[in-house]
Amino acid sequence: MKGEELPDDANVVHYVSPSRVTETGEAGWEGFRRNNDGEPPSVHWLQQLGSEKAKQVSAARTVSRVQLRSNGRLGELRVGDVVARRDEIRFVHDPLCATDQYPADPSHSDMMGVPERGAANERLVCEVIASCVTQMHKAVEE
Repeated sequence: MKGEELPDDANVVHYVSPSRVTETGEAGWEGFRRNNDGEPPSVHWLQQLGSEKAKQVSAARTVSRVQLRSNGRLGELRVGDVVARRDEIRFVHDPLCATDQYPADPSHSDMMGVPERGAANERLVCEVIASCVTQMHKAVEE
């Protein structure tokens, strides 16, 4: 339900743009910063998109409202892993209604508690989040 925190056993994916993917294929800390407008990073709650991982990730690609690039990645996180390491981080369900341009996104959630850009602890917090990525999925299906 909108506004509720995701459970610890929830899995989410967050788009990491190509410039934020390291040479070794991992998510760099910059991939989890607030966007240029100061909005918190958004994620897709996979369990809201079906029961099979491949279909969940495919559905996340379909409902995403950012331009996914072929060399970008969807970094998967387990909510409880992130919260256990940074207790100020919360994942809050924020489903989006369909628009003329986009389908409804029942999985959309926000990663609250990520520091503002330029804050003294921004890099540290984002590095911890990046270290919790369990899997990197291709952003665009081939």
